[in-house]
Amino acid sequence: MATVRSQVSGKIRFEVFKRDGFKCQYCGSAAPDVILHVDHIRPIAADGDNDIGNLITACAECNLGKGPRELSDRSAIERQRKQLEELNERRLQLEMMIEWRAGMTRLEDQKVEAVASMIEGAAECKVTAKGRDNIRFWLRKYSVQELLLAADEGKRYLDRDGESFTSESRSKYFDFVPRIAAVKRREREKPYLKELYYIRGILRKRLAYLDEWRSMEVMESAVGAGVGVDLIREIALSARSWTAFQHEVQWLINQAGG
Repeated sequence: MATVRSQVSGKIRFEVFKRDGFKCQYCGSAAPDVILHVDHIRPIAADGDNDIGNLITACAECNLGKGPRELSDRSAIERQRKQLEELNERRLQLEMMIEWRAGMTRLEDQKVEAVASMIEGAAECKVTAKGRDNIRFWLRKYSVQELLLAADEGKRYLDRDGESFTSESRSKYFDFVPRIAAVKRREREKPYLKELYYIRGILRKRLAYLDEWRSMEVMESAVGAGVGVDLIREIALSARSWTAFQHEVQWLINQAGG
């Protein structure tokens, strides 16, 4: 048997071991617990050859005890048949996965082009390759519908200089698309935000100084505590400073919490 095994090249032996998962196909023992041989399903003495389809992994005990005869129950051949079926199924599933990924890529490209087309139509310009990369990044967070609506609403930021829009307003418009999408999503999640933005606009016009971020935080806290939006608006219309507005709204929050 040692002479027969030496006729099988090291490369073929390795391929057989890999195919069989480095396990004896007769008893299931695996390396390194046992020494593995490459065995012939149809023995050399019975005109078997060294084709990989006629080779199988066997532990030393099973191989040396089998002798130059085929297994009567054809278990080795059945194992190979099952392995081939599994390999074919893996190949088919891999092909399906590749096709699915290709389809997803095409769908993603279509979404990018839809948003780019909307922006190009509104701003009367071409969206560059870098711009399309930005849109692809936006699509990780927002749906194509959200971005299309934001691109349509953002047209108000475009300013003309003669017959064409200014490059500054085009850049501003493009940058504002994901911001508008973010605001719209927050408004859907918190319907009262639109009214709070309006109140912040009142404060911006009336007061010499306004901490815009903090004003939204304070007003949202007030609404969360149960303070009515109408009451917050009244305070905004009468407050003489940002500090006075903040203190009065905070007082209402404390009263509601108490």
